[in-house]
Amino acid sequence: QFGNSNKLTTMPDSVNNLTQLLSGLEETLVEIIPSMVKAMAVKQKAYCLFLVYHDTSVIDYRPNLVVGLESLRKEMLDTEPHAVEIVWNPGLLDTYALCPGCCCEARGLQENCGVIYRVLTKDWGDGRSEEDMLLPVRRTMHRVAKRLNLLDWSGLLDTTDDFVVVAIDDHGFDPYADLKACVGAERIALLDSRGLLGSRAAQCPKCGAELRTPKSRQCFECGADWH
Repeated sequence: QFGNSNKLTTMPDSVNNLTQLLSGLEETLVEIIPSMVKAMAVKQKAYCLFLVYHDTSVIDYRPNLVVGLESLRKEMLDTEPHAVEIVWNPGLLDTYALCPGCCCEARGLQENCGVIYRVLTKDWGDGRSEEDMLLPVRRTMHRVAKRLNLLDWSGLLDTTDDFVVVAIDDHGFDPYADLKACVGAERIALLDSRGLLGSRAAQCPKCGAELRTPKSRQCFECGADWH
């Protein structure tokens, strides 16, 4: 269990419990993130709240929060030729200036995130990529961000008129696909009209569906394979 539970119940490493664990993770993050952002007391205007999820290269699988500052976005757009890619990658942003951020914290969160990752990667070496194995985590983070985008952030964070919450991996691997999964069509159109979106995802040459990564050689919508 997560969040404000008075009694922590550790879930066993079982695929049968995975749906329950992911649902609990989603509800906990939606509950705690607004108050965590408020507690950060960010004084500057923000264009984005990044919900950063991880691959298996880390020890602590709890997601992090990173606030994208409008002042830094403006600086990047004025000075960097690849600014559009940088401003949607919290890891790259931190190489230019330290962004406000913190690790998500709730009762039982670290332990249960560990269980989720162990269940998802228990068949490591079965031919699937790490990206495929961790897809349920990515989709859960997308749902959290989508719900947080419906929130009125006034009083919690000073935001731009194009502010978004986006769940993204800690390497900023496929930011456009993450944005599209988290943000409503109207806000996507606004960002696009301002030239603020990164590279579009690659598309299947047969059916036109978006591929999972720019280097994908198989479409999971129609089954086309061009390895």
